[in-house]
Amino acid sequence: MDARRQVLLALAGDEVPPDSPLARHLPAARAALYAFCRGDDAAMEAALKQLPFRSPYRDLRWWLAALACQPREEHRAEAWLARIGPDSPFREPARLTPPFLKSLRPAETDDEALFRRPLARAREDDDPSWQNLLKQLLVHCPQCREDYERHFGPLDEADRLRLQALHLERYGDPREAFQTWVQLGKVYQTRGDRLEAAAVARHRAELARRHFGPGAEEIEQSLIPACQLDPGCRQSWQDLADYYRLRGDRQRRRRVLEAALEAFPDDDAFLTALAEAAFERGAYKKAIRLFGRVLARNPLDREARRRLFDAVVAQVGRQLAAGRSDLARKEVAAAEPLAETPKDRARWLALEGIIRQQAGLASAEIQFYRAREQVPAPWGDWLIALLQIRLGRPEAELQIQRKALKQAMDLAARQPPDKTQVLALLDEAAVVAAQHPEAVSRLFSVSGRYFRRALTLSWTWDELRDLGERLLTLECWQWLRDLVRRHPAWGEGDPRLVYCDLAAKSRGVPGNLDLIEVQRLVRASETAAVQGQDWLIPRIDALLAANPAPPVPAEVPVSVPAPQSPAEMLETARVWVMDWIKSVRSK
Repeated sequence: MDARRQVLLALAGDEVPPDSPLARHLPAARAALYAFCRGDDAAMEAALKQLPFRSPYRDLRWWLAALACQPREEHRAEAWLARIGPDSPFREPARLTPPFLKSLRPAETDDEALFRRPLARAREDDDPSWQNLLKQLLVHCPQCREDYERHFGPLDEADRLRLQALHLERYGDPREAFQTWVQLGKVYQTRGDRLEAAAVARHRAELARRHFGPGAEEIEQSLIPACQLDPGCRQSWQDLADYYRLRGDRQRRRRVLEAALEAFPDDDAFLTALAEAAFERGAYKKAIRLFGRVLARNPLDREARRRLFDAVVAQVGRQLAAGRSDLARKEVAAAEPLAETPKDRARWLALEGIIRQQAGLASAEIQFYRAREQVPAPWGDWLIALLQIRLGRPEAELQIQRKALKQAMDLAARQPPDKTQVLALLDEAAVVAAQHPEAVSRLFSVSGRYFRRALTLSWTWDELRDLGERLLTLECWQWLRDLVRRHPAWGEGDPRLVYCDLAAKSRGVPGNLDLIEVQRLVRASETAAVQGQDWLIPRIDALLAANPAPPVPAEVPVSVPAPQSPAEMLETARVWVMDWIKSVRSK
């Protein structure tokens, strides 16, 4: 049977074998469909969120979104339906949806009837809430404006523009709606209503993001006046900084963050973002100062402490490269009081040793020895080697340290390594490998005995997950395959082991898995769903997305039931869905 027809039949209520690929996400897909048909939008959204990228029901979201559009919102419905690919099981229902929505359009006078009924009540009742209700209804039936104004008086310019913008936003061209919001903002500014104008500007930015894309210029044109008119709105500053980060405009993002910090001087997020921006452009001293302010406010912030150390290392590296060992030593001495833990203390001592090493001082070895004393072996030599790489030390110095590291690692491998220490060593290496992958790879080449001994330890499933993710990040492909193939559960199809093995086998190269391996991944994903391993499913889906999948067969013809009254168009759409899925089963 046509695979896409099977998807539609399953959604329509046919029984599906428990071991079928269609069974895994079927409960969520049916829950979303039935929630739509009974008008429970919250339940529908909750169910749709359970459908991942590789689910055969993933395009159900776009179909239901299109059906929820009003007949005059054809552009919105078409945008949702355009996301449904030609090979999707929902391609045929997507093809039939626009004619169905158009068939609901003729009797637009129903909107006027909906307006005139409360208008008649308003003439009999002095309750002011009728005026507000009728004003909001003008968004949907602007042709009734004269009736409204005859009873309540003319709308002022702001109300007229607001209603026009909302109408265009819902039924018309988004760009016309955007320009109308611009005019409304100018009216508010002329009146001196700065907060109202700022709110309109924020709404324009959201409208532009939704319709024109996250990098649209209209977002910038809206958020700049929003920040100027209402500098006390933190979200406006954050959105503008995020916009410039997306556009890669570091200079303007830095200026926005500086202005935001003036408005919110104690905001840790803005402090951290500005410190990161300073670090990215090479202003290491400023980054040190800003990270220091974050730590002064929250001494337990480990990430801020780590980034402060990174900034100090970068500044020291710059001074050493310029031959200014005395200034480098001053940088380390100024920041040394922040080294409160043994590991931090080891880092600072290692830094001091490297500075003395460049200066040709024999006391460098004393500092290295003191650094090793602060932490259990082979931590000290590992930190020294990584610091030398980060500081761009000559290959001759790196080679000497690699020999010392090999001795320390081989000696540590005589005893079962501490698992916590193994994970921590890999974490430190990952930070440096992001910039210096080849140099870190050489460290692993001299540390093989230690890490291979670590692979033979008895790792719990949680520990195995942590270790596997680190080995993937560091591209230690063979070590990871050796690890999972040694596991007692290897060969039983455990999805965690299958994922780690095939992720390592793919080596991060799209299309590196054959069809049999892809099928193993699909089965692993299904098993993970049954076992409730939700953390694993997105990882498998990402790996599947980078590798080939079997082709999807041809389309399924479906008949279209007759449309009903446009006054109940959304309810009609829901009824149509139910009739349509029943028709699938009858074919």
